[in-house]
Amino acid sequence: MNEHNITKLHRTSQYEVCTDRINFITCFVPSDLVRETENSFSIINGLEGVFDKRKKVFLYNLEKISELRRKFISCSVMPDYTEIYEKDNIPYAKSRYYYTDKFSSADSRTDFFHKIFLICRFMKNMVNETGIEPVIELDDIVFEKNISRQIHILYADIISDKKSPLCIQVRNMMIHRLYGRKPGFSDNICNRKINISGQYHPEISRLLNILLDSLNPCRHTPSDWNISFQTAEKICDLMKKNEDYLMYPYKPEKTKISFAGEAVRNAFEKNGHVVFLHSNKKELLYRLADSYINETCGKYLHIAAGSAENGLQNMFESRAFTFNSGKKSANDCISSLKNMCRYGCLLIIENCDVENDGFFKNILRLPADILILTRRDYSEYSFCILNF
Repeated sequence: MNEHNITKLHRTSQYEVCTDRINFITCFVPSDLVRETENSFSIINGLEGVFDKRKKVFLYNLEKISELRRKFISCSVMPDYTEIYEKDNIPYAKSRYYYTDKFSSADSRTDFFHKIFLICRFMKNMVNETGIEPVIELDDIVFEKNISRQIHILYADIISDKKSPLCIQVRNMMIHRLYGRKPGFSDNICNRKINISGQYHPEISRLLNILLDSLNPCRHTPSDWNISFQTAEKICDLMKKNEDYLMYPYKPEKTKISFAGEAVRNAFEKNGHVVFLHSNKKELLYRLADSYINETCGKYLHIAAGSAENGLQNMFESRAFTFNSGKKSANDCISSLKNMCRYGCLLIIENCDVENDGFFKNILRLPADILILTRRDYSEYSFCILNF
C-alpha cells in the first residue's frame, strides 16, 4: 500500500478503500484501533487483541458477502472479493468498486428519496431472499451517477446479533432533512404528524409519516422493510408526476361541536356534494365546518376555504387558492381542483351570492364536496340546507 500509484478513495470507521487504477482494494483499518503513518498503518499498542477479534469478524464477513453475492440476486450489489490477503497484519481485499456519491440530507429532493427507495428495496430483497438483516452503516453505501443510480453495498456485518442500525440512520437522515436538525430525545417524532405544507404534495406528507413509522427502531422488524420500500416507491412516483396542490390548505382550528359533524356528514351522504350551513353567527359556521372535517377522519386530502364577498372569481384568485404550479386565474384554479378531487377535495365558501354570481355554476360542476357558509336563508331553493 505504499506504492505511489495508490489513490485513496473512501474511508469509514471500519475500512479504507483505495485503487491502483486496475483494482479496488478494501483494507481493514478501524479508526479506533489503527493509526495511519506516512506510508502504512500500525495497530495501537495494547489493542492488538481487540484488533484480532474484530479482524476475524471482518474477514468472515468478506467471505460471506462473496458467498451471498454468488447465491442471491439481491446481493449482486455487494462487492465480489476475488482476492483477500494480509500485509503487516492488515487484511486487504481486491474487488471492483463503483465510487460515486453518498446519501446526504443535502441531496436534491428527487435524489434524496430515490436513494431511500434503493436502500429499502435492497434490504427488503435481501431479507426476503436470505433471511438475513445485516448490520450496514450508511457510509458503507454508495450510488452510481447515472439514470438508475445503482446502489452498492461495500461492507455488511452478517453475523452481528445486534439490531440493524440502518433503519435508525435512514430515519434520522429523513428527520434532519424535514426539520433541519438532528432528532432530539424529547421530540417524540413517532407520535408527531409531519407538517410540511408548501414543501410537498399532501399525499407525500401522509406517506412520509408512514415511512418514518416503518423505520422506527423501537418497533422495527425485518418485514418492515417491505412497508418502507412500498412507501418510498409511492413517494418517488408522486414526485415524478409533480401534481398540483394547495400551498395554504385550510386546517380546522375551531372548537368541535360533537353532533354537528355527524349531521353534515349525513347531509352529504344523502343529498349530494353541496351542503348549505345557515346561521346568523359567523363563528358558529366555522365551528360547524371544522366539526365536519374532524368527523371525516382524513377523507379529504385537499381542503380550501375562502370568502366570496367580492365574487367567486376573486376568491379563487386570492391567496387562499395559491397552487404549487403558480396558477393565478380562476379558471386555471378550477382546472387544478378537478384533478385534485380524486384524492378527496372539500371547498368551504363563505358569503357566496348564489343568485347573482355567474361563477357559481362553475363550482357546481366540480366533483368536490362544497360547504356553503351563509347567514342568509336559502330555504326557498332546492339545495340541502342545515339550519343552526
